[in-house]
Order: sequence, then C-alpha cells, then structure tokens
Amino acid sequence: MVLQKISSIFRPRQADLFQARHAGKGLVRKAISGFDPEGRGWRYVGLGLLGSLLIFGLAIAYAFFTPKSYTSDMTLIMPGAGAGSSINLSEIGQASSMTASPFSQASLSPTENYKRIITSRRVLGRAAANLDMKVEAFPDPSIKLVDQTQLMMIKLSGADPADAERYAAALLDAFLLELEELRRGEMAIREDVYQRHIAEFREGLTRTRTAILSTQSASGIVSIDQYRDIVGELEGLRAEVERQKAMLAEAVGRITTLASLLGIDEALAVQAFTIFTDPEAKELMNRLATERSDIAALSLRFGDNHPELRKAERTAASLIAALIERGRLLTGLGDDALVPLFQHAAAAERGALMRDLVETSARRGAIAARISELTWQIETAVLRVENLKPVAARLDDLERDHLIAEAVFSSALARIDTSKTDVFQSYPLVQVLEAPSLPTRPSAPMPKLALAGALAASILWTFMLVLLWIRLPVLRVILKTV
Repeated sequence: MVLQKISSIFRPRQADLFQARHAGKGLVRKAISGFDPEGRGWRYVGLGLLGSLLIFGLAIAYAFFTPKSYTSDMTLIMPGAGAGSSINLSEIGQASSMTASPFSQASLSPTENYKRIITSRRVLGRAAANLDMKVEAFPDPSIKLVDQTQLMMIKLSGADPADAERYAAALLDAFLLELEELRRGEMAIREDVYQRHIAEFREGLTRTRTAILSTQSASGIVSIDQYRDIVGELEGLRAEVERQKAMLAEAVGRITTLASLLGIDEALAVQAFTIFTDPEAKELMNRLATERSDIAALSLRFGDNHPELRKAERTAASLIAALIERGRLLTGLGDDALVPLFQHAAAAERGALMRDLVETSARRGAIAARISELTWQIETAVLRVENLKPVAARLDDLERDHLIAEAVFSSALARIDTSKTDVFQSYPLVQVLEAPSLPTRPSAPMPKLALAGALAASILWTFMLVLLWIRLPVLRVILKTV
C-alpha cells in the first residue's frame, strides 16, 4: 500500500503526459507558422525594421557618445649585422672581440625581449613618472612585430593628439633609458668579474716574477741566455786549448830542429842568448869576429909562425878569455860550456839560428803557460756549468711561465678593453625609425566603420528573416509527419 501511494504521487499520469505533449506541438506549430497566418508578413517586416533600427541605433550611439581617442605611432628598428674589433699586441699576440648578429639564433628573438621590456611595469612606471601621473593611468602600449623584419611598431592612445604624442615620447625615453641601465648593469657585473680575473692573473704574474728574482739572486745568473753564454765560453776555451796545443807542438818541433842544427841543447842556447844580449859581451864578440877575419886573411899571406899572425891569434885568445869571463859572470857556466858557445857565436848565420831557437823556446814556455791557464779556466767553467745546470733549467721554466702569465695578463687586459667598447652584446642597438607622431585624426570612434558594420549587421538580420520566411513549407511538412 505504501509503495502504491508513493508511485501515484511521483509518477505523472499517462493522460497528463499526452496532453502536455500535444500542447507543446501546437505551440511549435504556432511559433513556426504564426498565430495569425494572415498577419504573418507584417510581423516579419516589423521585426526587420525593429532589428535594423536597433542595430543602427547602437552604431549611432557608438559614433556620437564614445569619447574620442587619438593614437600616436612610432617604429623602432634593430640592426641585423654583428660587429667585431681586433687589437695586435707586439710580441704577445692578438686580442679580438666579436659580437654576433642578434638575429643569428632562430630560437632567440631580441624583438620579443624588447617587447617584454617595453610592456614591463618598470618601463611603464618610469614613463608615467616622467609625465607626473600614476602608472595605472598610463595607457598600455600596443606592439606589433613585423615578420621577417627587425621592425617594432608601437601605438599608444590618448584623449587628445598632444597626450598621445607625449605618452609615446615618454614611453620611448623610458625604454631607451631602461636599456642604458641594463647595459650599465651588465657592464658593471662584467667589470667585477673581469677585475677578479685580472687580480688572479696579476697574482700569477707577480708570483712568477718573484720566483725568477729569487733564483737570479741565489744563482748569480739573470737569464737562460747568460747560462748559454757560459756554456759557449766553455766551448771557446776548449777550442782555444786545442789551438794552443797545436802551436805548442809546432814550437817543440822547431826547437828540436834548431837544436839539432846548432849542436847544442835548448838550455845552453838560452844561456847563450843571455850573453848575446849583454852590451859588453856583444862588443867583445864584434872585436873577436874582426880579429878572426884578420887571422883568416893573414893565414893566406904568411906562415903559421909569422909574428903578425901569432899576434892576431893572441889577441883573439884574449878576447875569448874576456868573453868566457863575462859569460861566467852572467850565466855561472863553466869554461867547458862557454868555449864552444863563443865558437858558435862567431858565425852570423848560426847566431841567427840560435836566436830563433831561444825565441821559439820562450814562445813554447808562454804557450805552455797559456795552456795551463786555459785548462784551469776550463775546469772552473765545467764545475760552474754543472752547478748552474739545474738552476738554468729552473730559471728557463720560470721565464716560460712568466711569459705565459704575461701574455695571458696582457691579452686579458686587451680583451677587457675591447669588450668595454661592445655595449650592445646582450642588449642590441635599437634605433628610432619613426619618431612618435602627432595624430591628425581620432583613432576612435570610427563612424564610417561603425556604419559599415551596422549595414552589414542589418543585411544579416534581413537575410535571417528571409530564411525564416521561406522555411515554413518545409517545417510544416516535417511537423505533419511527427
């Protein structure tokens, strides 16, 4: 019983459903065919006129009651080419700075970046502050990027032409000033990084220079070139020793030959040379030579016992005795060594040979002394070279490190100087192709466009009514089959 009651309450009756369905179909037919078939045409005409009046009324209201707005246009352009600079450093190298074109990467668009900067609150706030107005009252710019170009077309609207131009000019100034601040900020950050790197390079340069000075002061050589000079001097000393040895061998051979020719040894020849250079002994030898010439002449004329010949022989004997006495005084030699010596000295040719023997002997002594001196110098130089070898290697490494550090430091300074000139690396150069314009006519409202739109809307409204008019026979057929 309870279930039947609930079913009777919530389930409508079938008769009621049939009546509602029949009433709905009647309303549809009346809506399509009209409640009064005879007045249907006038109703369509009235709807057409009413809709057209409403459309044109809205257009006229827009044209007359919308506040006038003026739009100032300006166009910015960005260069598409990159820039570069190069500096040649004497004996160091070359420093170059190259900036690629801002449009060289397809994934990055500087115009899109600049569009975002222009519409940022920072730029709009600065532009509004330049005009002593709130940022909320400053109009939003309309920016159009022209495809396949580097152009940026910017529009701003104002209540009058002067305001529109002032808005555009203020926005342009704020945008350019913002770019300058961004560039300065970037350069300041770069400068800070560069200075830290320069400090590191300078520290390395100072460290290598200090190590070089310490090595130089401890070793006594200032460069690897000086060590090479020392090694070169050592080789020169060795070559000089070989040359002196050759000269010594030549002198020894000559002494041997002369001693053989004269029949005396080298020591006796030296003693004879001492006597021959004595003025008194030289006078006695000259007199002895004269007496011997006289004896030779007298021996051809007279016999051996002739008084004049015997007198000349006695004079010669006394001169020889005087020479022996003088030679004994000068050299300390005995009579056995001195007598044959003066016999050799009597011949001029043998005297010249003896003089040559003595000179060659003296030269041999000088050469031997020179060889001894050179040998000592070589030993000293060899010891010094061996001691300086690790120092020279260390100094060479330090000088190379110093040259590298100096080259890096100099090139870094040059690179910093060249990079300072490139302020458009991250924020490319932008130029004003068209300055903010002063509008000569309002950009809104646009009466002609509003009337054209109203006319088009009226035509569409009329076309819709015509479609509603001609669809009636078709809909009637459809409703009859339902």
